[in-house]
Amino acid sequence: MPPEAVYFVQIADPEEPERWHTIARVEGRALAYEARAVSQSRLRRDGVLAHAQWELGMGELRHYGRALVERAERNLASR
Repeated sequence: MPPEAVYFVQIADPEEPERWHTIARVEGRALAYEARAVSQSRLRRDGVLAHAQWELGMGELRHYGRALVERAERNLASR
């Protein structure tokens, strides 16, 4: 079986939409998704806050997300 392709997940800078920032390196297309940030109030307004909270606690990508947050926090602290 060939190895999974490697993807770099990037998000656009809100102040400079043409500038992208790499936030993760993942193996396999399943994790190479378009990143976005949605406020808690928006999720509540859309009626999906409970589902988002469930995904954070029980969803299949929760460990991946936690690792990204921990890494980002370490990077910020080292600046």
